[in-house]
Amino acid sequence: MLRTDELINEFYPEFIPADDACYKLEEALKENGLVDKIHNCHATDDRISYLRRILWKAYQADEIVSDEAIPRAVTLIENALKVREEWSMDTLVNSNDAEFNAFFEEYRKRAPHITYGTTHEGQPIHYTRYGLFDLEWLEAHWETHETFMKKSELRILEYMTKHVSEKESEKRGKTVDRFVWVHDSTDVSLAHVSFFQTFLSPMAHVIRALYPEIICRVEIYNAPWWLVGSAEVLKLFLHPMSQKKVMINSEFPEWLPTVTAIADIPSFAGGECTAEYFTTSTPDIGGFRHGGEMLELIKKLPTYPEITQIHIPDDSTNEEEKSPTHPEITQIHIPDDSTNEADEN
Repeated sequence: MLRTDELINEFYPEFIPADDACYKLEEALKENGLVDKIHNCHATDDRISYLRRILWKAYQADEIVSDEAIPRAVTLIENALKVREEWSMDTLVNSNDAEFNAFFEEYRKRAPHITYGTTHEGQPIHYTRYGLFDLEWLEAHWETHETFMKKSELRILEYMTKHVSEKESEKRGKTVDRFVWVHDSTDVSLAHVSFFQTFLSPMAHVIRALYPEIICRVEIYNAPWWLVGSAEVLKLFLHPMSQKKVMINSEFPEWLPTVTAIADIPSFAGGECTAEYFTTSTPDIGGFRHGGEMLELIKKLPTYPEITQIHIPDDSTNEEEKSPTHPEITQIHIPDDSTNEADEN
């Protein structure tokens, strides 16, 4: 999808790697014994799309579009493989670490992420709402579970770039390997900014190594005045493409409604989707919601649990409701699929 990106075609068309260059990189990987090791680095069977994104980074780094950039591209892939091994990325989504899995479930409740819907072109849309993050809990556990917190964020990204991309690619019959990131800045304070700088800054090199060029657009809305003001100053130092890629609005998103149906945009982002899923800060049971489906996050099951009864506690006695009421699942039915063959993982 790199080749169809409007901004890249507007500002850097000469840096879009041709198919022949991708094949040359593939041959170089074969010579280095790496070609059979990169299958977990990309979401779909379209290896060339992954190599194209790697070459794009190499071209930009070397500021040259030629075969001379191939060695740098090989180095980038070697680093990606090293990072994947260091963080156990191949087993992170389906981890057998009970302690980490328990922490991750709690982390999802304290730091909600939502992947929901797609643009007209098929890019999945990922929403974050940092103002709803439980900052007190995150700061306390940063001291004791720093590695688990980092792995939790990587697990979310790995799930997005593998399972969500794979499903959307199958659905559309074309490679889907890039995302739109939409961020709601409601109630975001300088304390949030400070913490996430501490939390995410050390992860920047890891994320860049693992997921090159997966974000095609960023739209930040409900931004506080100090963020809007700072953004106007920062724009003076950014490349015009970066200025268009990252959009910051003081109110609801302005670009998002132009690329996806208003009925598929959650109400908290100015859309018409008022599904109960969007009324709480707790992600859906079983995984993230994507395109109206319940996608299981921990492992791929032959069938998904069928929720047959939900009880919503009565909070009418509370003087002040500090957060939305979370439904309690009181009964879950697992359909009997003993006649089905096991899914291949």
